[in-house]
Amino acid sequence: MNISPEKVRRAHQRAAIELRRVKLYQLSCIDDQLRATLAEAQETLLEVMQLHRIAATNTDYRSRQILNRSRVVRRKVKDSIAVIRTERQTVLAAIREIPKGGAREAAMRERTPCWFGEFDRFVIQQAADLCRARLESTGTPWHVDHCYPIQGATVSGLHVGLNIQVIPAAVNLSKGSRAVFTQPFEWMA
Repeated sequence: MNISPEKVRRAHQRAAIELRRVKLYQLSCIDDQLRATLAEAQETLLEVMQLHRIAATNTDYRSRQILNRSRVVRRKVKDSIAVIRTERQTVLAAIREIPKGGAREAAMRERTPCWFGEFDRFVIQQAADLCRARLESTGTPWHVDHCYPIQGATVSGLHVGLNIQVIPAAVNLSKGSRAVFTQPFEWMA
C-alpha cells in the first residue's frame, strides 16, 4: 500500500488539531475548577475573618484553636489553588508544544489550484534540492520563495511551479510578504 506524503501530512495535521481541541477542553475544565475553588476560597476566607474577629475578643484556649484552624484552612486553600494553577500551566505548555496547522499552511492550501500537478511538485522539489546544494557549496542559507507572495497585502500568487524561485535567505527574510520584482541575479549585486 502506497501512502502519499500529502496524506501523511494531512493526517498529522488533523491529529494536531484534535489534540489542540482536547487540550483546550482540558484547559476550560481546569479554568472552571479554578473559578469554583476561588469562589469556595472566598467564602472560606470570609468565615476565617469572622473567626478572627471572634478570636480577637477572646483570649481563651478555644480562640487559639479557632486561629490555628483558620491558618490550616487558609494554607489548604492556597495549596489547592497552587495545584490547580500548576496544572493549568502544564496544559498551556502542552498546547504550545502542539504543532500548529497555522495560517501559512491554510493559505498554501487556499492558493494551490486544482490543476496543481506533477510538474509543480517536480519544480518545488528541484528548488528544495537546489537550496541544499547551494548551502553546501556557498555556506549561505537559501530559501525556496514565491515570486508573488502567498499572503501578500497587495498581490497574492499561487502555489505553483511557475511562482517559485530560489533566493538567499537574507533576501527572502527582508522581502517578507511583499512582492519585490527583480531581474535575475539582481539581488547578487
